[in-house]
Amino acid sequence: MSAGLARMRWKILSQAIVPKSTDSGTLLVEANCDGAENSSRNLVLGSTCVLGSRGVASTRRFADFGLFDQTPDPNVEGNSGAFFHFPSCSALTFSSYSTSLKDDHVEGDDQASSPLEPSILSVFISSPVRSHTIADIKGFDNTGNICIWPSEQVLAYICAQTVGRFSGKRVCELGGGMTCLAANFIAGGVDAEAVLLTDGNARSIENCRRIQSCNMEKRLYKTHNVGVRVLRWDRPNDYEDLDPFDYVIAADCLFVTDFHEALANCVLQLLKKSGVALIVAPARGKTLNEFVAKAQSRFTVDVSHHYDETIWRRHQHLLKSNADYILDLHYPLLVTLRKKKSF
Repeated sequence: MSAGLARMRWKILSQAIVPKSTDSGTLLVEANCDGAENSSRNLVLGSTCVLGSRGVASTRRFADFGLFDQTPDPNVEGNSGAFFHFPSCSALTFSSYSTSLKDDHVEGDDQASSPLEPSILSVFISSPVRSHTIADIKGFDNTGNICIWPSEQVLAYICAQTVGRFSGKRVCELGGGMTCLAANFIAGGVDAEAVLLTDGNARSIENCRRIQSCNMEKRLYKTHNVGVRVLRWDRPNDYEDLDPFDYVIAADCLFVTDFHEALANCVLQLLKKSGVALIVAPARGKTLNEFVAKAQSRFTVDVSHHYDETIWRRHQHLLKSNADYILDLHYPLLVTLRKKKSF
């Protein structure tokens, strides 16, 4: 990694060292999100800094799209856990999922185009809501330790919206940060053959193990085989022992171009021949397009802008109403990868 990139990453992470104290005494990084009425009360949704389109670190004041409701768990010490509910009270109808999602499934999977049945899907997410220390942010790919990024929320939403596609399938989330929110919603929504939560940072995985244990104890998982492991894309030994997956999912993992080659190779290794990878990420200047260009030698690639009607409408509203909302940094695109026949 270049010295300049390393300095920018530390600038991003340093913003979380001294968080803002709320009226309730809970320590949170400053967040502001039009259209998400509960953003100031969120237990694990925060904001920090991001790399701008020109590689400049800038404060992110847009926190989330308001896709999930949260209910604190009074039984968790320090009020650092919450139940995430899908759909949120402010979400639009269940039918607001797009053609690109309905058509994006493994051949023969009749459930892939079916939205979730009209009932509440809930999972428990824990997070140490406190002042971050140097120990929290040292190590590999630390950004997932700071907050749940909007792209992870969007990935979780579209997975919950079409959760039937994952029934009986093997699913792996890469770079899921401190929560692996999308993988947890899949495990809570259907009886998948297996769901694996991964991240390259040991501290993030420590929290993911806590989440896995809590959801199993509370019997919120429908999937019985839910695993957690440290997995770095640049270390093949971390994943070469794994059986291939029907789905590999990831959110906001494209902003460091140094890891594009490793990520593409990792996805190639993990996917079944008929498998599908779903990657949700903002454009962030040229970073997404650079990954797509690199991936096209191994995958057929589709990039979708308008993949879900609810998210699209909120995106359009934010563009008009929130000056802190920046298209290039905040609106996630959906990248779908399928192995080419030669692989």
